[in-house]
Amino acid sequence: MNNLSYKNCSIQEYLEQNPTERGAQDLVTSMDVIEHVDNPQKFIDELVASLRPGGLIMLSTISKTFYSFLTHIVVA
Repeated sequence: MNNLSYKNCSIQEYLEQNPTERGAQDLVTSMDVIEHVDNPQKFIDELVASLRPGGLIMLSTISKTFYSFLTHIVVA
């Protein structure tokens, strides 16, 4: 059985509430978030701080093109 859990909070909140988890994560995902944070570099630094050595970060964001604006903002 997998020991998988999901958290719905900011990375800063998570690390503050769970200090022993700093440097303990195998995988951190952030989908369509970075374009909404005030300080993207600090956000990425916190994601990295939550990883154990060899851990992975998966980031996703839309491209800032006219086509992506049409398909992701106007059409969606």
